[in-house]
Amino acid sequence: MTKKPLTDLKTVLESEIKEWHFHIYFHQGNAEEHHTAMELREVVLRLRRDGAFIAVPLFRVNTEPMGPHPVGSYEVCVPAETFASVFSYLCTNRGSLSIFIL
Repeated sequence: MTKKPLTDLKTVLESEIKEWHFHIYFHQGNAEEHHTAMELREVVLRLRRDGAFIAVPLFRVNTEPMGPHPVGSYEVCVPAETFASVFSYLCTNRGSLSIFIL
């Protein structure tokens, strides 16, 4: 059964996505890629501290495939209000890393 689009304004506003998760992927067997991913993570943490945007990298770094993630990864949680600035930053500074957004 196909779900119908929401039409009630109150329901639409209440069901809006409040937080996004950026999963930064790196091939755990590739030392250069792992280094690049960790460097990007440190820069995101610094920019957050400096007030550039709100982004919260989780402390756990998966150095091997975990759950549905096929390679090493870490997660950055971002409130909807700062999605555009974090998305823009990661897109232009990710190098060869892949990023899965959920």
